[in-house]
Amino acid sequence: MRLYFVRHGIAESAAPGQRDADRALTAQGIARIKLQGQVLASGAFPLTHLFSSPLQRAHETAALLGEALQVAVDVDTLLACGAGFDDIAELLHRVPNEAHAMMVGHQPDLSYLIYQFTGVRVGMRPGSLAVIETPVLRPGRGELRALFDPDAMVQMAA
Repeated sequence: MRLYFVRHGIAESAAPGQRDADRALTAQGIARIKLQGQVLASGAFPLTHLFSSPLQRAHETAALLGEALQVAVDVDTLLACGAGFDDIAELLHRVPNEAHAMMVGHQPDLSYLIYQFTGVRVGMRPGSLAVIETPVLRPGRGELRALFDPDAMVQMAA
């Protein structure tokens, strides 16, 4: 199974009284995710499933990537802030073992999930993409195949 972990794009700061879940992508965040979607749509990233946190910034990111990749977005509370390995395993038990599944979520959850899958510690800036290959859904059995910095992906699209 190939897993893609994407941190949502650049989001607005919370306005006074605004719920964190309602924070949207900034104009810059939208533009950058659209460019990253072009890179992903180049064919090097075949995708069969796209899951998103229900928080607005993650859902917006997933929708932009889904449009570029022509894949429907499945919004699931399992990817909300605080997602753990068991949540991801539950989500992935819905897809075939040969799936290529992308999950759009949040920090620090994504870094910790990548660590649980691979034993490798990584940082995930807004828009970062990590690619993991795993034969089974068990901690420590995955291999980090790539980690894409969002700035590099935007440059690749230009």
